[in-house]
Amino acid sequence: MKLLNKIQLFTKMLWVRINNDRLTTYSAGLAYTTILALVPLITVIFSLLSAFPMFDDASQSLKQLIYNNLVPTASDTIQSYLEQFITNTKKMTFVGIIGLIVTSLLLINSINTTLNRIWKTKRKRSFMYNLAIYWTILTLGPILVGSSIAVSSYIFSLKWFSTAATNTILLSMLPFIISVIGFWLLYSIIPTEPVPLKESLIGALVAAILFELGKRAFSLYVTSFPTYQLIYGVVSSIPIMLVWVYFSWCIVLFGAEFAATLTDYNQQKKHGVDNQPLSE
Repeated sequence: MKLLNKIQLFTKMLWVRINNDRLTTYSAGLAYTTILALVPLITVIFSLLSAFPMFDDASQSLKQLIYNNLVPTASDTIQSYLEQFITNTKKMTFVGIIGLIVTSLLLINSINTTLNRIWKTKRKRSFMYNLAIYWTILTLGPILVGSSIAVSSYIFSLKWFSTAATNTILLSMLPFIISVIGFWLLYSIIPTEPVPLKESLIGALVAAILFELGKRAFSLYVTSFPTYQLIYGVVSSIPIMLVWVYFSWCIVLFGAEFAATLTDYNQQKKHGVDNQPLSE
């Protein structure tokens, strides 16, 4: 009964926090910014990776990973559109390239603002400090991801991993593991206040599980109820992508809300406050 009361209290705290933070509203804002910044961001990422020949294979693996997660049901169509858009950006002038970078930085800034609002941080970073962090994420992030994929490919090629069964299991788990690590880094690094390791990791696990379940559920819905295909025809992949990006941000922010609520809940327990949720 005591466990049930704890679960009830935590659920109430989580619900109040989600409502107060207007999770769905900010998810919609981030989805809009993501669509605007998607091509610039992917262009910057693969332009950086192309500067390092050792990342050629990793770059292809990363592309496939991005496209498969961008829209689970229409990755081939979206990939062809994005490849065409990226090819068009190669004709841009220097000013246009700067615009691409600025658009990518604006997305990172929107993520930073939203996550800090969720954690209700009071400490502010200077503009130059934020700019340095954003630039580091934009430049070193793709290189680190490329390195990790290259290392993973090497490890999977070793004798111990050479059996088909082992490879199948590990490759099926890889997207989930990458999601957990990505969400954990997002929840740990972005907030200006320190986030406890356990809480950020639990939030990342929750978000990663929901993300994998969401991909399967969304794929099932789109294939079973082809509403968008009937209405939009050949361009149906575009509204499908918009809806999926929105749901993805709902999941990401829900994981952040879960981690932040768990932090508050544990602090309340530490101070002996077990009977009241966050104020509405």
